[in-house]
Amino acid sequence: MLAVAVFYLRALEAAGITLDDARRMIFFRLTADTEQFLTIAKFQALRRLWQRIEESCGLTPQPAFVSAETTWRNMMRNDPQTNILRATIAVFAAGIGGADAVTVLPYTAAHGLPDSFARRIARNTQLVLIEEANLARVNDPMAGTGWHSASCRQACPRRLVAVSGNRKGRRRCGSVATGSHPRQGHGRPRHA
Repeated sequence: MLAVAVFYLRALEAAGITLDDARRMIFFRLTADTEQFLTIAKFQALRRLWQRIEESCGLTPQPAFVSAETTWRNMMRNDPQTNILRATIAVFAAGIGGADAVTVLPYTAAHGLPDSFARRIARNTQLVLIEEANLARVNDPMAGTGWHSASCRQACPRRLVAVSGNRKGRRRCGSVATGSHPRQGHGRPRHA
């Protein structure tokens, strides 16, 4: 996903669009599922990695627009009412992870086109978490949690060799624009 975003960043810059404008044209869409902690880490790792890409381009990092959608693979056909709980967990994780927008699949989607009640439940799942659980009022709900820091470090590679050229990201976006970067070792990339 990030490789595609960098490809688009290169293409937009080659078309004469400034990097600052080009990065505003790129957004991300991730799936959210019932693996609550992994979903939170996935969303926050994406934001951290995109921040590294922006820094390697010489830009001041700004939050990327990240949207979420609940996953089809969690939908149960035989017991659709439990899909409401699955969607609630996924929406909660996406919201805590920092998603800017969330699309909730109706709980009867595995049966075909949902009726108005299923669509209303999908819409209200978000509203209940925002208004009743006050998720939107907390700046950083994961601040200070030990598992969060460890899981984000695990999800973010220590180096983005193909993008930044080095660990400190001192190279300008020339490496992003041309695709050139120095080879740094062989084999599997190391992770944090």
